[in-house]
Amino acid sequence: AVFLPFTMMGGMAGIMFSQLGWMVCIVMAISLICALTLIPMLSATMLNKNRKNSKLFEKLYSPIRKFLDRLDIFYANSLTWVVRHKTVTIVTGILVFIGSIMLSFGIGSEFIPQSDNSQISGNFQLPVGANVERSKVIAKQFESSLKKKYPEIATLSYTVGIPSEDDDNSWAQMQTSGTNYVSFRIKLSNVKERKRDIFEISEGIRQELSTYPELYKYNVVSGGSNGMTSGSTVDVEILGYDFDVTEKLAKEIKEKMSNTKGFRDVTISREDYKPQYQIEFDREKLALNGLNVGTASSFIRNRMNGMTASLFREDGEEYKIKVRYDRAHRQSIEDIENIMIYNQSGKAIRLNEVAKVVEKFSPPSIERQDRERIVKVSATLYGETLDKATNKLQSQIDKMQIPSNIGVQIGGTLEEQQESFADMGLLAVLIIMLVYFVMAAQFESLRYPFIIMFSIPFALTGVLIALFITGGTINMMSAIGSIMLIGIVVKNGIVLVDYINLNRERGMGITTAVINGGKSRLRPVIMTTATTVLGMIPMAIGFGEGAELWQPMGVVIVGGLTVSTLITLIIIPTLYCVFASREVKTYRNKHRIKLNRRTIKAE
Repeated sequence: AVFLPFTMMGGMAGIMFSQLGWMVCIVMAISLICALTLIPMLSATMLNKNRKNSKLFEKLYSPIRKFLDRLDIFYANSLTWVVRHKTVTIVTGILVFIGSIMLSFGIGSEFIPQSDNSQISGNFQLPVGANVERSKVIAKQFESSLKKKYPEIATLSYTVGIPSEDDDNSWAQMQTSGTNYVSFRIKLSNVKERKRDIFEISEGIRQELSTYPELYKYNVVSGGSNGMTSGSTVDVEILGYDFDVTEKLAKEIKEKMSNTKGFRDVTISREDYKPQYQIEFDREKLALNGLNVGTASSFIRNRMNGMTASLFREDGEEYKIKVRYDRAHRQSIEDIENIMIYNQSGKAIRLNEVAKVVEKFSPPSIERQDRERIVKVSATLYGETLDKATNKLQSQIDKMQIPSNIGVQIGGTLEEQQESFADMGLLAVLIIMLVYFVMAAQFESLRYPFIIMFSIPFALTGVLIALFITGGTINMMSAIGSIMLIGIVVKNGIVLVDYINLNRERGMGITTAVINGGKSRLRPVIMTTATTVLGMIPMAIGFGEGAELWQPMGVVIVGGLTVSTLITLIIIPTLYCVFASREVKTYRNKHRIKLNRRTIKAE
């Protein structure tokens, strides 16, 4: 219990670094210092070997003592049997490990687990050219319908995107906007106060939007703007120079994804063509009137977007004074054609005398990746794991007729997942090496740390069994929990092997040392495992909003540590007997050879 305040102090110091690894290292360091200094001092002061317990304590503790004594006897008998049947025990352990690996084929994978944070956001678009009034009517109808169907909605707000006329507002120009664009944001009630999660409600909102024939496209994001909790996304990246070919492939892939289980909100990154007025100058007429394209364009821009004529200062604040045509005089083609342009001599020339104004559709924005034009077909996942959905999609893409000059690949969350899992694999290898080196230095042997390292594969067995039973997935959180297990599960093997070595130093035989050592260390092993497992159970169960994000970590630690401990109590003593027996035989053979050499020399 004395560890708790010092552990909390270490945790607070680690949080200041904002890194999980730093926090764990600082907690372990402070706890280690406490264990080596404060705990021995308190033990010497407070523990009394001849202390007499009260009758109430003896009455309450007597059943527990009897149970633990019976457990010690049962384990000693079991250990006696397994050390006498080493081959059967080792083969059974190998089969258990292989069987757990087979379970991994039934466990899905994803990058970050979906989390219910009570937020939903999205947008929908009417056809290009729809006016603001019609967009507001649809938005109001959408709002009233959702509030009737979903009492879980606490607040719902929406905005109709109107393009900004201020050319200095660069942030507004970067946002998707228009009179046909409506974005909404929903805040749900607390998780404990509702039965449906955000993913079920989001699916209902998608079905609601699909009933509006006026909508051109729509998108619903579970978890709001926080991508960390909205689940996995899949991007199909199409790289190629030809607009027509890539757009055709994008539409074909979009159709396939829309008809594949698990994909929702399938969208194409390339925006639709938008109507605009274009001015086509006649350079000969411009030259005859003493103008050039740059001068004429500057006049038109000032008339349409405005020119900063001066600054207005008040109370230390500056405001730009812009001069431009009134909105009523810059709406139609005729209004633009009547714009007056002045040459250097001051002569006024109408725009229609030197140019022609035409209405066209502007080309879409061009995205590039690795100096290649790219268009992405994106979708979110619902009711399907990332690996299964991408495998189905890849099989459909392989059947498509794709030109040789066009590249198609699956990216998005899948790419991030592969990179992160590769980094986690490298990290696991480094941690295993460090753990082995530390134990080798402490035991002054390469053999005993190798025996203890067999606890790690069976921790993986527990992880896979726990994920299979709970229906979890292999993701970043479960991977982090598995990495943490590497340093946790070996401690039980260290406790066993260290005490068995101590028994051998006292003159016991190998089998006797293993059985007595296992029986003596059973309670400390169970104690350390039980405290860790019980501490992780609340996280594994998952309480509160956003608990789904951390739940996989608790599940893998509880499952991995439990199974690893149970198997370690059997496998580690068995392997110790095998390796120790070979060590003794090798030593005897070397000693026999030396004796023979001495006998020959004596003769």
